[in-house]
Amino acid sequence: MPDASLAVLDPAIFLRGICAPRISNPLSNWRDGKFRLVLTRRMLRHLLGLLRDIGLSKASLERWAIWLSHNEKVILLPDGDPSNDLRLEYLEAARRSGAMRIITPDESAFESFSANEVRIERAGVE
Repeated sequence: MPDASLAVLDPAIFLRGICAPRISNPLSNWRDGKFRLVLTRRMLRHLLGLLRDIGLSKASLERWAIWLSHNEKVILLPDGDPSNDLRLEYLEAARRSGAMRIITPDESAFESFSANEVRIERAGVE
């Protein structure tokens, strides 16, 4: 059963929200409790690696790691099939959790995958 209170965020949402806050609406909605984020451990490792790669300080990375593993804000699922493309991991996490959507700045990133029961939602720009 789809659950509107859950969502998967494309890592680009985090990168754009940090580097260009005008697209931070999905992050603000998550922070404000409008939905819980769905992640697998693999997705979490990937996201923290991307945040490290853009130059966040160790202290900032530690804060993000705490925030991204907070059980009131995040549902952390076991990893899916390690041979899957990471985008497929995002779709599978959405399906396994009952999340209704993946929020992304670029729907084409997921167009090669079947997402019948998961809506690919384009993030707006504030």
